[in-house]
Amino acid sequence: QALQEKMTHSIRLAAEGAFWRKVAAEYTNISLMSAFLLDDAGRRFNQPLWQIYAFEQAELIYSLFKRNDTFNEYNSPTYYGVDLYALALWRKYGATDAYREMGAEMEAALWRDMADFYHAGMRNLCGPYDRSYGMDMTQYLALIGLWIGAVLPANQAPLPDISQPFDHAADFYFMPLVALVDSLPPDDVLPQLAAFEEDRFIERTIEPNRTVTAWLSDQLMLGAEADHLNEERTNQFHPATAHWITQDGSIGWLRMRSFTLVQAICKPYELHLSSRIEGETQYIFQISAAGIYKEQIAGHRWQLPGLTVELDRPETPFTVHQDGNTLRIKFASDRPVKLVFSR
Repeated sequence: QALQEKMTHSIRLAAEGAFWRKVAAEYTNISLMSAFLLDDAGRRFNQPLWQIYAFEQAELIYSLFKRNDTFNEYNSPTYYGVDLYALALWRKYGATDAYREMGAEMEAALWRDMADFYHAGMRNLCGPYDRSYGMDMTQYLALIGLWIGAVLPANQAPLPDISQPFDHAADFYFMPLVALVDSLPPDDVLPQLAAFEEDRFIERTIEPNRTVTAWLSDQLMLGAEADHLNEERTNQFHPATAHWITQDGSIGWLRMRSFTLVQAICKPYELHLSSRIEGETQYIFQISAAGIYKEQIAGHRWQLPGLTVELDRPETPFTVHQDGNTLRIKFASDRPVKLVFSR
């Protein structure tokens, strides 16, 4: 009884904080959770203002989503897991039919969009990522791995080897929540989660002036985001990515970083990078693969394990730093950069 009272008090404090904070609907994972918290706590503690605000927030989140069937916090291997949890709560425990229907609709749509970007053969979500804590879901714990793992055999799920150390291990504590609310991907999604079915090119509009392109094939996948809306992003933003299967069957990956915002577009076998700033842009690439070494890197050609990358860029100096199986390549360019991938 004493523990329940403390938990109830904690829920009230959390709701009071959420009502005071009034997080923007665009902050997807937190706004979805806050909307449910205030709806549920409003009923529990007889706070009609909380419920009114919660439903207004829910309608705003839904209207933003329905512009393009996308969330503003797009394609995040970790925060999509929070989104699925929140939407399952809406679906199961929302105060009204409208609330529950919005939750169920967005939940199913999120599963379908996520499945389009998911490569079952590589057990990874194709980029780009608005927010990500890693590049290979078989080496770190991303929350969507738990959701997929709830409907697939463990050896098919995008999860790390739990007998070895891995990053974000504490996120495994999210698993009981997945089990409690049920993982309910639509029936048409399950085949895409279980096996890679076909090559595909994907285009998405997240919001005006933010677009995503991605291309997935059997052995290689590329992702890119062109963000013409924001001036800067955090280091969780991965605007250009590549994943491939190396000769030993492990996953190789590439991501592009920059101190300024870079616009990225992908086509089959190609990544195109550009910047709106005047003068030179500093491009930073991180590449990880088993058996990689810095001597494989030349100015216009990267001969990686299981993959060759040809670069169209100016004749500017470049640097290569190696840390284990990861390379960091840096160069400047005052014009667009093109990467062409071949196996």
